[in-house]
Amino acid sequence: MCCFGIRVLMLFFITFASIFLHKFFPLYPALLYYFILANLLSITMLLLYFSNKLPEYFKPQTLHYFSLIGGFLMMIIGYFYIAKKFDKFLIIEILIAIFWGILFYIIGQNFTEILEFVRVAYA
Repeated sequence: MCCFGIRVLMLFFITFASIFLHKFFPLYPALLYYFILANLLSITMLLLYFSNKLPEYFKPQTLHYFSLIGGFLMMIIGYFYIAKKFDKFLIIEILIAIFWGILFYIIGQNFTEILEFVRVAYA
């Protein structure tokens, strides 16, 4: 299976797992479970990558994908802890974290409008 297949399967897994967890523990939104699972997946992939336990075709760009789908926090912390260097990889991760920060800010500022849109769309 290629890198793309691994990414898609992992994305499906954390999406369905977050919905499953929300069904049994509805106190927290599914997005929180997704965020937690995406970060756990990111740190797992990073640790496997640095311990050379992933196949040869697994590229560093795949790690950027896992941080882009929501695992940016653990990817930055893990990479800085493991590699202890500031290079191109870390710069890309920081840019992804800035993207997520802007996205969180926009969603936070327009949360009531988003909820209203969802209510109308699913009514």
